[in-house]
Amino acid sequence: MLLAKQGQIKQLRSRAENGDSHAAAWLTDLLVEQGQVEDAIEVLRPHADNGDGAAIYRVADLLVGQGQVEDAIGVLRSRADDGDDPAARRTADLLAEQGQLEQLRTRADNGDKDTAHRLAVLLAKQEQIEQLRSRAENGDSHAAASLAELLVEQGRVEDAIEVLRALADNGDRDRRRSVG
Repeated sequence: MLLAKQGQIKQLRSRAENGDSHAAAWLTDLLVEQGQVEDAIEVLRPHADNGDGAAIYRVADLLVGQGQVEDAIGVLRSRADDGDDPAARRTADLLAEQGQLEQLRTRADNGDKDTAHRLAVLLAKQEQIEQLRSRAENGDSHAAASLAELLVEQGRVEDAIEVLRALADNGDRDRRRSVG
């Protein structure tokens, strides 16, 4: 910390290159303050590649800030695939922000609940009723809930009740209470 306060970039860089994740984080902060974001990413990338969670999230955020969203998704993806919920949520958010429906579908179809939710919200926003209905009929409760909300917004309350009833009949307790 003292090295960071004194702006001792060479010493911090040396420590970061030798595996000191704290030095890497402090050096990253200094470099970002100086507008050297690419250098900051370069410092943190090896730590992220070695599984340092804090480095992964920071690298992803810096990449997004640089407009390199695809690279950020790549950094987060392996962690998300390994079951890290925050990484899965962030990956789903970035995919949704980019409108990457196919990647969202793939992740949702592979059981990623956060992605299933984001996909359903995005499909509802685009008023993709048939896609939502198809996913709902295949057991996607997020799609069913989003479909029901969209139908209500369109004044199709009876259709929404039918969607929720089918979901409740298939064991979704939360929706069972909604239908009454």
